[in-house]
Amino acid sequence: MTARQNTQNPCPSNALADLNDNTIIIDEFTNSKNSHTSDRFGNKIKTIHHLSCELDQTINNIKNGERYIPNTGGTVTGTIKAKAPVVDKIPAVEKWKEGLGDKSIISSDQWAIFNGSDWPYLGGTSNITIASWWGVGFAPLYSLNNQPQNNTVSIDCRAGTVNARGGFFEDGIKLVKEGDVIKKTLTIESNNAFRLKNTAKNISAVVRFEGEVFWILFTDKNNSDGDFNHLRPFSISATTGRANFQHGVSSGGVPVLRIGDYGIGTKAMTTSSTNRPTGSAFIAIASTDDDKPKVNGGVCGFQSFSTNNGYGMQLVSTNNANEQIKLFARTVENDKKVGEWAEFITTANINQYMLQSVVLYPGGSATKLPILNKSVRIVIDNPFKTRNALAILEINVNGEWAALNSAYSGSGAVASLINDNKIVIQAGGNQLVDKLASYGCTPWDNKSYIYSAPYRVRVIKLGD
Repeated sequence: MTARQNTQNPCPSNALADLNDNTIIIDEFTNSKNSHTSDRFGNKIKTIHHLSCELDQTINNIKNGERYIPNTGGTVTGTIKAKAPVVDKIPAVEKWKEGLGDKSIISSDQWAIFNGSDWPYLGGTSNITIASWWGVGFAPLYSLNNQPQNNTVSIDCRAGTVNARGGFFEDGIKLVKEGDVIKKTLTIESNNAFRLKNTAKNISAVVRFEGEVFWILFTDKNNSDGDFNHLRPFSISATTGRANFQHGVSSGGVPVLRIGDYGIGTKAMTTSSTNRPTGSAFIAIASTDDDKPKVNGGVCGFQSFSTNNGYGMQLVSTNNANEQIKLFARTVENDKKVGEWAEFITTANINQYMLQSVVLYPGGSATKLPILNKSVRIVIDNPFKTRNALAILEINVNGEWAALNSAYSGSGAVASLINDNKIVIQAGGNQLVDKLASYGCTPWDNKSYIYSAPYRVRVIKLGD
């Protein structure tokens, strides 16, 4: 019989019908050109013809180095290709093969790994090279919210840049990048510590510490990457602490006098009109006029040589060599004095015309702060002995100093001048600071009442 009986008798079986089916199955398995046949129970099995074709294909693949990687300990000869033969159509891969003698280990249409030194531009410094169409990324092998994670480290193979989300470290110490805030001491051993470049003007400022001198220097214009030029605008000696401004100092655009400068148009001051230098504005004359201002009894004078109608000038010295000179002027009409002498502001008297300030810590100090409590009244001396001054009460809330000087409904505190020689500090009877900034218009964002706090008084002298 050539037809199967399909008895479904369990195996083993010596029934004649099952022997008939077994004979047919063996014949189809051995001699059929079909890819599959089936056993007595209907299970699909490959024929010898199909197995022979698969074996031939596997042998060819192994010979060509394709698709199959040997187990541990085996050796691959040739290139393991992915998506071949697309890789052979990429010009960049072909150039790599030319440069490295076709030493690629694994290659694809987007990347390749080569065994051997890198491309000659880097001097052949590596033993293995990864070539990528764009870049190489490293990502954590886990998902977050069922989503894969992006690269945490990426290398741009075209630009040569490396990006690391968590920063770069050396020996466990994080390296500084643009925008970082340095919280520890940054040590720079180079003489030129910093170069601040103005790209718009193509000029740079150089911070330099050489020998025992700290400098601020500049490059020439249109040479921001060059060496510093001949200018020496500012330096400080590390041994004496003396600051030097080699090219002068200005205040409000007006040059500040230096030692040796007279500030009245010439340094060539003579003692008589007969040898007065051409173009000089004044000459020194002996002082015999008792009406001239005096400082500690000493006096000498200057006289104008322009016209009879002008200004009389006097330079007043002192008997003490350590004191500065003072300069006075008043109007002269037809050789007659008009008005009183007016004093010029110089380095000798500038302090008495400038604002002056001092910070007071009543009953304490800057290191041991006094405490201001509600309902107290404190009277202290006015250090400037004048009402032409301003007293500002400052308290410290959560490490922040700010002026209080406001009071309403028993809340707040103020510092006020009384007479010429006293300052009164009066605190409110309920609290110093209200619990909401909007109530007392205070600068602190506190959420509760403040009944006491460290305090100080800043006194500013506005003039004589």
